[in-house]
Amino acid sequence: MKAFRVAKARYADSVDILLSGEGAREWGGRFNSPGVRAVYCSTTLSLAALEILVHAPRVEVLPEYRFLEVYVPDEVIEHLEVVDIGEATESIGDTRLGVGGILGFSVPSFVIPLERNLVLNPEHPDFPGLVTHGTIRSLQLDRRLLSR
Repeated sequence: MKAFRVAKARYADSVDILLSGEGAREWGGRFNSPGVRAVYCSTTLSLAALEILVHAPRVEVLPEYRFLEVYVPDEVIEHLEVVDIGEATESIGDTRLGVGGILGFSVPSFVIPLERNLVLNPEHPDFPGLVTHGTIRSLQLDRRLLSR
């Protein structure tokens, strides 16, 4: 399975940083509570960008973004189907992530429900061997996305 990780350039200095789950551990996310590491990806680059932009404020100049292609064997990913937006989704990840958890799971995107997001567990012992990646690349976004 190919997925894409997008982050502001200031948080994308290295692959180790992008795949550390540190930001999610510090702040929490839709599928993890603070204190639980998670690496959020999307199955398409455009969805990964939309997942970032849906939370961005209206600005005249977008920050610089970078992306990383990530590859994970599909058979090690748990595919969850319907997730209710009103559900306490942090518990979904909290019960699956961490040292004793699974390598990752995919869920429908709330932004585009027909597409999928992938939540990876960087603390899983097989993460370094099973999660491979390309090189970090610049992502140019059209400033009209947020300037209205």
